[in-house]
Amino acid sequence: MIGGIFFLAMRGMPFSISAGVGFIALFGVAVLNGLVLIAEFNRIKKSGETDLKAIVLQGTRIRLRPVLMTALVASLGFLPMALSNGSGAEVQKPLATVVIGGLIVATFLTLFVLPILYIMFEKGIKLKSRKIKSITTIIVFGMFFSFQNGNAQEKISINKAVETALQNNLKVKNQKLNSEYLQKLTKTGYDIPNTGIISEYGQFNSIVNDIKIGISQSIKFPTVYSRQKQLLIEESKTGEWNEALQRKELTKQVTTVFYEMVYLKEKEQILLKSDSIYSDFLRKSVLRFDKGESNILEKVTAENQAGQIKIQLQELQSDYKIRQTQFKYLLNDDKDFMPVWDKFKMTFDEKLDENAIENQPSIKLKEQEVKINEAEIAVEKSKKMPELIGGVYWQTFKTNTAFQNSYNGVYGQFGLALPLFNSSINNRKKALATKTQIAENNMGFEKLKLQNQYHNVLQEYQKNKTTIDYYETKTLKSVDIVTKAANDKFNNGDINYLEWVMLINQNTQIQSNYIEVVRKLNNSIIELNSLTKTE
Repeated sequence: MIGGIFFLAMRGMPFSISAGVGFIALFGVAVLNGLVLIAEFNRIKKSGETDLKAIVLQGTRIRLRPVLMTALVASLGFLPMALSNGSGAEVQKPLATVVIGGLIVATFLTLFVLPILYIMFEKGIKLKSRKIKSITTIIVFGMFFSFQNGNAQEKISINKAVETALQNNLKVKNQKLNSEYLQKLTKTGYDIPNTGIISEYGQFNSIVNDIKIGISQSIKFPTVYSRQKQLLIEESKTGEWNEALQRKELTKQVTTVFYEMVYLKEKEQILLKSDSIYSDFLRKSVLRFDKGESNILEKVTAENQAGQIKIQLQELQSDYKIRQTQFKYLLNDDKDFMPVWDKFKMTFDEKLDENAIENQPSIKLKEQEVKINEAEIAVEKSKKMPELIGGVYWQTFKTNTAFQNSYNGVYGQFGLALPLFNSSINNRKKALATKTQIAENNMGFEKLKLQNQYHNVLQEYQKNKTTIDYYETKTLKSVDIVTKAANDKFNNGDINYLEWVMLINQNTQIQSNYIEVVRKLNNSIIELNSLTKTE
């Protein structure tokens, strides 16, 4: 209130109804800033901090930016009204002067006096002037460093967003780890059974005890190992294609959310422009109504139109925050990102070969299933080959007579293990053959599905492109002309306020329809890129 009264006196303005409205707005902002600061002090105190100087220093540093931003936004927003000299300035100037002057003083009191009062009331004693000066110095010192800890939105382009997501996203990391895991398994194809070591002692040759020591080893036929190795290689390729599919899907999701945020920003610009138009209309309607130059219907219409725009802006801001949260999740980053773009409308190379669909990771995965089944059948066939068995033994041959000398020797052994009962192998081969047919059918279905999807999305793209060409060559060019003509005719009294509102709403709707079609075009391009690019 002190600042508002001082600025009114400094500019030689009397207290009026508009100045009173300004004081009401001022009280709300000033009290809110004070509550924000005190709440932060109490939060720090509850967290265990007992030093009041530290509480004030930390709390002021944390809440400096919100307090300053609240004051600056309101002050700068009212500055054109405070300096205006056109029609209605006599109503605008007192309101803006009170708000700007009051916020300047209130912000100073909130940041400097309020912390001192907080310490005084918390201690319950009166502080000496020397202590007050030291506390004030601490607060001012903290203000200089407060901006270092602020959480501002970080600007990011679409390419940087995709790159960040591919680096940070946990699903992509898991698929990469799974691919590495399957790759390492390819080294386990040669699983040779354990080597047998045997020893015998006893009367297995005669009544005299003999010793026998040997090593034996069985291995599958070499073809089995080579086919097992090939099976593991085919399975490892599945991991690679799963990783590629996950990266492609993530790229599509990030691009979609990015351009949704861009769409909301573009729509916000249209609504802000409309808000400016209807705010000016409302101001003029109120002036005309106060002077008896218009009726209550014009004033109410202006209020309703301005209110509807503000509601749409609030809904749009909520939608933007939702998209921003989704964006942070996809990028696996806690920062609040703000998209940076050159053009809202994306471009698409229509010369791309439709056969590029054949290289899509989803189709490659289906092809890989067929190859895995074929490799499994090859492994089952190789199991009909005999196993190889061999061994080397050392044995003593002792006698129990004096006429025959004892001796020892080394001998070898070699044999084959034939799969005579192989009906289970044949049945598994038949089952795998059926499974291969299913995989081939799934692969064919996936190709047809993607090709059909490609044609449908391409038609949608061409439809949206035709509509956009019409808007850009004809409809949009008339928006500024109609707006200027409507304003001139309304100011000259050639049309009434209802006709003016209808023309302005029509222009706003045209611009909204245009960016909505561009949004659909972008979604079509994102889908087409997903269908024709492997990543």
